[in-house]
Amino acid sequence: MTPIKKLKALKLFWFFLSAIIFFQIENSIAQNVGIGIASPADKLHVNGGTIRISNLASGTTRGVLADGLGRLIVASPSNSPDWTITGNTGTIPANNFIGTTDATDFVIRTNNTERMRVLSSGKIGIGVTVVGALDLVDVVGSASTPYAINGFITVPGAGVYGQGTSGGYGIYGNSSLYGVFGQGGAAGVYGWDSASTGFAIIGNQRRSGNHAIAAIGGGINVIYIPAVSVGLTASGDTIGLYAKAKSNAASSGAGTGIVGVGNGLGVYTTLGRGSGIAGTGLTIGVAGFSTSGLTGTAGVPTAGGYFENALGASSINVYVAAYNGATQFKILGSGTVSTIVKDMNENNVIMFSTESPEVLFQDYGSGKLQNGFAHITLDPVFSKNIFISEKTPLRVFIQPEGNCNGVYVTNKSKTGFDVYELNNGNSDISFIYTVIGNRADEPDSKYAGVRFPAGPLFKESSKVKSSETQAPAVNIRETGNQ
Repeated sequence: MTPIKKLKALKLFWFFLSAIIFFQIENSIAQNVGIGIASPADKLHVNGGTIRISNLASGTTRGVLADGLGRLIVASPSNSPDWTITGNTGTIPANNFIGTTDATDFVIRTNNTERMRVLSSGKIGIGVTVVGALDLVDVVGSASTPYAINGFITVPGAGVYGQGTSGGYGIYGNSSLYGVFGQGGAAGVYGWDSASTGFAIIGNQRRSGNHAIAAIGGGINVIYIPAVSVGLTASGDTIGLYAKAKSNAASSGAGTGIVGVGNGLGVYTTLGRGSGIAGTGLTIGVAGFSTSGLTGTAGVPTAGGYFENALGASSINVYVAAYNGATQFKILGSGTVSTIVKDMNENNVIMFSTESPEVLFQDYGSGKLQNGFAHITLDPVFSKNIFISEKTPLRVFIQPEGNCNGVYVTNKSKTGFDVYELNNGNSDISFIYTVIGNRADEPDSKYAGVRFPAGPLFKESSKVKSSETQAPAVNIRETGNQ
């Protein structure tokens, strides 16, 4: 073999040896491709710079996904398996959701602070991480958010609507200040119940000395709270509490505006014809009190109670437990004083009382002339309570019960009087007498000398004749949510 042939054979040997070595080296690094790096660690290893795929460009930043064949595609709301910040389309509610697939709570945060938590049990807490055992949703406010839930609406409807069935409550509030607070253009709080034994609104204050329901009207923004436990306290600029019974049927309790029961009784009584107020009590059904006392003037009485029938110029007006000027009155009013008795057929008939322009006490008695003379000593209780003066003398009326010359009365005083037979007669006959005296004043009442005092004008009703408007109370979801 010539030297030239030997050299060619040697070059061919080194070529094949180099190829075998290169092949082994390529296999040893798993055929990785490196850009900007000598020893790529992955199939494609780029060191520095960026990668551009022109057919993925759209002018905006978008996500890139791999399809089922491993091809790179641009993510869109319709093909992304994740929720995008611009929303998704084509989702299937049965398959697509936000949440967890294990027994772990789902938490929503803003500013890295937890705002809402959906527990693995399905309960929801807002402002709280532990939800009550009987609650589905708990919302807890704070000093900066004192209204935990605020429902607001600008069209006819309801800011917050709650409905409970099978003995449940539509809305249940429990608070150290306000259990339920409502503000509305038509009604702050509206309760509706269709059960035969249910209640539209229930207020339950469990602590002694507090109040279950407080109602405020007229924009006064003040709750007037008595010092005792009260189921309902109502405050208003004009009327504190207004109640009306629509029915006018002659049935038990029909047409009664307010029914009040005292002394822990378990029954109440109403008029069959109805009334504005019906009170039932073990000792007293209805009580009225006035604190004005002697502050009234003649013609403008103060009274514990006032009653009026047939509003208008011909009405009957009565004050009870009243002051008119400086004089006390049990009953002061128009009409007559009367009583009811039975006639011979056991029918009710009316008897009337004699009335006087002065405040008078009257007593009756009997005596007997002895040798034409008798001294009568009045009952000391009667004497104690009459006032005798020149202007208000004792009035004595004698009726002899036997034959005599007639009699006359002299030496009258608040303790008694003398009876003489006329013409110095000496008869021994019996007689009866009537005595009338002006009632004596009391520390808090003027009686003596009162004659035709100025009476009231009976204009009390003029302040309550305001017209009534009707606001229909409609359950806005009554038919659609039963």
